[in-house]
Amino acid sequence: MAYDQQLQQNDAIEAFKTFQAARSLFFWLLFLALIGLQGIFWTMHLGVLDQVLPFEPHLSNTELVYNTTESRSLTSWTNAHYQFIQQDSTNNDPAPNAQSEFENVKLINEFIKIALKGLNCLVLFTAILFSISLLIGLNISMIGQLGQIAFSTKAFFLSLVLCVLIFPWQTIVNPEIPGFLYTYEQLSSSYWYTIHNNYVDQTERLTNLGMYFIRYVGLWFLSMAILVTAQSKSIKAAKNIFNNVKSNLSAKPVIQPQQTAKPTPSATPHDDDPIPLD
Repeated sequence: MAYDQQLQQNDAIEAFKTFQAARSLFFWLLFLALIGLQGIFWTMHLGVLDQVLPFEPHLSNTELVYNTTESRSLTSWTNAHYQFIQQDSTNNDPAPNAQSEFENVKLINEFIKIALKGLNCLVLFTAILFSISLLIGLNISMIGQLGQIAFSTKAFFLSLVLCVLIFPWQTIVNPEIPGFLYTYEQLSSSYWYTIHNNYVDQTERLTNLGMYFIRYVGLWFLSMAILVTAQSKSIKAAKNIFNNVKSNLSAKPVIQPQQTAKPTPSATPHDDDPIPLD
């Protein structure tokens, strides 16, 4: 019975190692995807794409204030900007490399569109797989009696909170509710209306600015903190399990399967054996 229990624990440890490796893989994929999302936001926020944003269909016909105190149509601003970059360098063009710079920004803008779609899918799926790997590791710890259930449970619960935070549930309840994931149109519209719109009063501007940073920066920091905390608790549980197993192996001898002793033939007297004398 003891030998079978030791074999079961060894199998549980090997399975636990497998899912710990999967958990680490999903963690790093999710971590890098979150870094990529934040990098896209700051690329937009720092004005790298300001030259090409007015050419986007969802922004070209809006009425905004762009670096002036009066409202103007972005369509007229777009046409003026396009004529500016098409000027010949021999006609006292203040920016001879404006055309090439504009094309480079267009390439960056197209790359960001594709990257944002891929990162959104990667974040969603890796968050779910990360939570599932923690759940399976928790079940293995319970079935194999490996211990450290408290840390594993906390890590799994945090992963569930992370999934709820990342999952785009607002598309089902109310599409107008801002969520963690966002499309290129949502990011560029939020940036353009919040940063380049001076037509609203100061109070409304500060409110919009606060909501802008809460969605694109605050939720990101919250998600990253939950992810790192869940990962640290899972790592702590795994280290304690492996340390307990090593201490048990060093303290107890290895139990071998019991072997039935073969019966020895009874000694029978032979005829040539000497007869004992009284």
